[in-house]
Order: sequence, then structure tokens, then C-alpha cells
Amino acid sequence: MAVSLTPIVLIPARMASTRLPGKPLADIAGTPMIVQCWRRAAEAGVGP
Repeated sequence: MAVSLTPIVLIPARMASTRLPGKPLADIAGTPMIVQCWRRAAEAGVGP
């Protein structure tokens, strides 16, 4: 019986940071930081 192993990606995003609250939504070149991380993971070919 073959088992298919599909990697998943978990991007930790803490909205209640003490030094920079809302950091995952901070704009980087007009795009939220969490979106930038997601795009990098997709480019790396990991996850579904």
C-alpha cells in the first residue's frame, strides 16, 4: 500500500506582537508581509 506524502507549509503569523502589532499585515512594497511569505513558499514549490 503506497502512501502519498504531500508537504505542507505553516507560516506563523502573530498579530499581537509587542514591538510591532499587526506585523503580518505590514506593507512591503505595497503587499502585506504574509502574502510575500506565501508567494515565496509557492515559488519554492512546497505545499499544496
